[in-house]
Amino acid sequence: MDQFINLRTNDNIADVLKHRKAKFIDVVIELSLAQFQFIMEAPERSEKIYTQYVAPSIDNMLGATTDLIKATLTIRLLGETKEVYISKLHEFI
Repeated sequence: MDQFINLRTNDNIADVLKHRKAKFIDVVIELSLAQFQFIMEAPERSEKIYTQYVAPSIDNMLGATTDLIKATLTIRLLGETKEVYISKLHEFI
């Protein structure tokens, strides 16, 4: 039975791991009314989490920051159906 090993070293790994340079595009749009309202409620929500007014199993900072990131893309990711075409997501499309 023949055995072999395919060993990659620093000398020959560059051929395998060719990375293209990323081109970042910064999209800036005005907030919709639903996005603005959601972001304005965020400090109150985080204060309730910080002071342990809500149980960590119900709401936590990870969930709050995730919801804020979703809201900045499009409020529809949070279940809002009013906003249709005013979002960063639609700018990309």
